[in-house]
Amino acid sequence: MLASVIIASHNFGQYITEAVMSILTQGVDDIEVIVVDDGSTDDTREQLSRVSDSRLRVEYLDKVGVGAARNHGLRLARGRFIGYLDADDRWCPGKLKAQIEVLCSEPSVGFVFTNFVRFDENGRHPNTQFDIIPELYALPLRDSREGHARVIEADALVSLVATRQFPAWIQTALIRAECTRDIEFPEDMRLSQDYCYMLRIYSVARAAFIQEPLVEVRRHNANSYRRPEEKLKPDIDALTRVAREVRDDRQRDAVRRRLGKAYLSLGHHHFWRGEARPAVDAYVEAMQMPGSKLNAIKHLAALPFIPLAPLWSRSSR
Repeated sequence: MLASVIIASHNFGQYITEAVMSILTQGVDDIEVIVVDDGSTDDTREQLSRVSDSRLRVEYLDKVGVGAARNHGLRLARGRFIGYLDADDRWCPGKLKAQIEVLCSEPSVGFVFTNFVRFDENGRHPNTQFDIIPELYALPLRDSREGHARVIEADALVSLVATRQFPAWIQTALIRAECTRDIEFPEDMRLSQDYCYMLRIYSVARAAFIQEPLVEVRRHNANSYRRPEEKLKPDIDALTRVAREVRDDRQRDAVRRRLGKAYLSLGHHHFWRGEARPAVDAYVEAMQMPGSKLNAIKHLAALPFIPLAPLWSRSSR
């Protein structure tokens, strides 16, 4: 089988058919779509029963969490290439074909990710994800042999963990099955388990990316988080785990540098909320990371002014 696409879903019956059909209509016949229903209590089962396609397989589990649900799908997957889609998102036409072309023509590339665009009930948002990551194009790159992608001619973890925003969201990636054979999602993480998984993939595989936004990421009230700061602590958890796991010194240093930036962001968040103790803790952690010590010291020096921070924040709005 050419490709397996895994969808873990919990109570997304209103979107699940749209997500599934965006894969089944990619124009690639030799695929399987594995929907792992994570204890849904809505009309998910009814919606999926209306999809008549032998390429669709549905697994119903008790509520186990998104990490465990994805791992269940991963263990069932038979494809040479593995993809993921969130149940409330959509693939654009041509995504799967383009990524397969890249992986088939570039045997040394382990995964290909694409750009994406956010959308809501009013339509697409104006900016793509890559618009806020211009440094992605400053990496050493070459054109792929097929598929109109750019191959990153450097260590994927070292390169991608240094960008200001996470570029390779899991619903945009297509991964060689051999690269993910020994890699699973951390099942004890509610948020950022996909970030941890992708960082682990980065550490073992070469990367390529397609500049065209071929995934649509839905924004709505039921998203896992609504504000970026809600993910700071889970992201720090993911980075900490990967920093402990990697054996390559350059990779470990790169992850620790990213950790320093994450702790600085967390400290900044607490500072502007007038929360002195958590801000101190975050800045002290940042001081232990390469590249962040000076910034952490500067922020610590500003802590006597923390009672004024909420006032400054309100006045600047």
